Amino acid sequence: MSGWFDRFRSSAEDPAAALAVLTELNGSQQPLRVAIEGSYHTFATRVRLRSGAVTLTYPANIASAVHEQDWLRLQLPHAEPPQDLRLQVSSARHGGSGVLATDIEHIVLLCHLSGAALVARQRKEERIGTGHYKDVAFQLHGGEGTYRLLDISQHGAKARLPDESAHKFFPVGRKLEHGLLHLGNRVQLPVRYSIPRHLVPDAVGMELLLHEDGRSPAVLDAFITALRRRELAVA
Repeated sequence: MSGWFDRFRSSAEDPAAALAVLTELNGSQQPLRVAIEGSYHTFATRVRLRSGAVTLTYPANIASAVHEQDWLRLQLPHAEPPQDLRLQVSSARHGGSGVLATDIEHIVLLCHLSGAALVARQRKEERIGTGHYKDVAFQLHGGEGTYRLLDISQHGAKARLPDESAHKFFPVGRKLEHGLLHLGNRVQLPVRYSIPRHLVPDAVGMELLLHEDGRSPAVLDAFITALRRRELAVA
């Protein structure tokens, strides 16, 4: 699949290009990563075309995270520059008429075929969702609290905040020296500094720089790779 996207890149804004990409993906055994716009959740999926609609497999354990009219971004492999396929959910009535099949692990969602479009990827770095892991967290230096991470990348993360009172610990644009990254119960990586970049009522997006001790970046890379493989394995 490494070169097929090049055939459609020049006409990425054309709806026909999105349909051509979906046709290529239809029935593929390669799982794709999906982000839910306006949500902290990501999941892996397989794409099928059926009766003028797009169907996506969806993990039942995060069934409440997706709703009718939500927009999804499917990350296209090997696309240069990085591109996503944007789709809108037409039905997320789990157990209702919009569900084509169910099993213990998956639900099948219906998405509109009309409105599908190729769009530029919003993030330069791939972030892996970690919101369902209770022991992946960021700890501020000086005892100002430990915050569960919603996603993580090599140079950034998003942390869940208990309420807006925690905003005072994350002044946007200010470099916060030191900190700890908790990757499970046994692994702690020293953070050289963090810079809050975006605040919403219940979360903060941060730039992170680990200490270049020859170990920490490699450990984080291995952790992200393991999470990515685990996510794709259940598609």
